[in-house]
Amino acid sequence: MGLFEKKHFKISTLIFALSFGIELAGVAQAPIRIKVLVPDKNAPVKPIYPATPASTSLPASFPFSRWNGLPTVNVSLNESVSETLVFDTGLDKNLVLPDAGVRLNLPKLTGIVKAAFLDTTIEGSETRLDNIRFSSIQIRDIPAGIANLAARLSMKPHPDAPIGWLGTQFLSNYQVTFDFPQNTITLNTPASRFPKGRDSVVFPLEIQNGRPYIKVSVPGSKPFLALLDTGSPGSLLPASAIEKLKLKPIRIESISRYDVQIPAPPAKEPAKEGSVVGNKEGANSAKTEGLKENIKKEDVKEDVKGGLKVGMKDGKAALVVLPKLNIGKLEWKNQRIIYLTVDSAPEFNRELAILGMDIISLYRVTLNFDRKQVQFTPLIQETKEP
Repeated sequence: MGLFEKKHFKISTLIFALSFGIELAGVAQAPIRIKVLVPDKNAPVKPIYPATPASTSLPASFPFSRWNGLPTVNVSLNESVSETLVFDTGLDKNLVLPDAGVRLNLPKLTGIVKAAFLDTTIEGSETRLDNIRFSSIQIRDIPAGIANLAARLSMKPHPDAPIGWLGTQFLSNYQVTFDFPQNTITLNTPASRFPKGRDSVVFPLEIQNGRPYIKVSVPGSKPFLALLDTGSPGSLLPASAIEKLKLKPIRIESISRYDVQIPAPPAKEPAKEGSVVGNKEGANSAKTEGLKENIKKEDVKEDVKGGLKVGMKDGKAALVVLPKLNIGKLEWKNQRIIYLTVDSAPEFNRELAILGMDIISLYRVTLNFDRKQVQFTPLIQETKEP
């Protein structure tokens, strides 16, 4: 299926897809509860771990690769010698995919982990990682949740997906440098100075729900806060700012948002192609899955892949070329971004702002959560003499 065939997408899938042209296909997902997140501007960033690695092991630098544009690191996790994790500044908790949790025999504790990403939260079972090892660093007893974040980013199954995400629950313990020219990540103590670099610029961060936000501006509008998110391939800006510019969209895409998806009961016989496996009685399984939302009959829609989508809301998103985008004196011209159009249902946050990897990866970026600062160092292109 082509990316821009008429198809409904989730907002998280849309950001992932419009930026990088990922092919999408509808698949049944594990039951995950989604809630709209109201940022708490006064929420402090608190390191979760009782102790970080000894300062003698820092700074520690190690290479990263990219999975669909996101920075990933190869680590040793528990007894496994090779696993891949995303380093995600837009996620406030550490998450492991359900399949990986089973394979690694991770314990399911009694608590529930609520992880904030984009403008929503994902809930999953609480777990602990015995230890993670990479470079000169070894960290033990790491809190995490088990939730299918990969399914929220792309509706197409990705067998090569990382097994987990390290969010600010982990990253806020360090000064973190993403060096995109060298494809390395460096962890240092929070008291460390920013690395030296030609034309480096330092900006204040605002921490909301443990995640870093930075002030951004576009022509004709007041500056606004955008989530600085290495877990998002592309950037999305507030509709109020973009609509004032009266830009002609390159394309407009239909999207969908739902609060709960309930898998269909197992079919007694293999379903014929194109048939509906699920039925509305499946809505009762919400209780057994611990989902406590009040499900209205008129909000239940059957999915041809089996199962039910509850609370389905429709919207539209536009891809435009923004003539100018600024963070302080840093400036980008003719930058492609996404915004949610006026046709979107009220449940969509049209003022959501995300600064993703399409912009972040143009710099060496260092975040210091203790000082609430971020440093951008331009990628200097060497010029050869004629």
